[in-house]
Amino acid sequence: VSHISGTCADFAITAALASMPIRVVLKYALPILFICLLGYILTFVCLAVLCRKCFNAHRLESFMAMWGSCTGTYTTGITLLKIADPEYSTPVMCDYSLGFSLSAPVSYMLIPVTIQIMLHLSHGTGLLIMAAGTVITLIALGVFCRRAPHS
Repeated sequence: VSHISGTCADFAITAALASMPIRVVLKYALPILFICLLGYILTFVCLAVLCRKCFNAHRLESFMAMWGSCTGTYTTGITLLKIADPEYSTPVMCDYSLGFSLSAPVSYMLIPVTIQIMLHLSHGTGLLIMAAGTVITLIALGVFCRRAPHS
């Protein structure tokens, strides 16, 4: 099963890269690079802090799975987890799968809301709403990580 899923992931990545409009990417290469670098750094810092606060055991494995998901897809997270925990000897794969199963429906509900905010409000107002949502989410995570039993 892992060989089939790995092959399918390779085909998906190849198809995504082959379908990219090269002229558009080259035209906006500098802004794309800046946004990617900023997102990469912020994602790393946020995940490093959250994993340190929320997990006592299996921090690296949890970090790798979430890093893959946040910087790619769920499948990327599984791939990085497989590298960090080849035998799945930790409970991280089960936790990661359960967490994704619960968060995916919420994400699909929030995407249309986000699009409506971006389309109908000014950029500044939309940015403030998104920043407020991020702060509320981080506060909720902080409260949860303090109260939850650490695995």
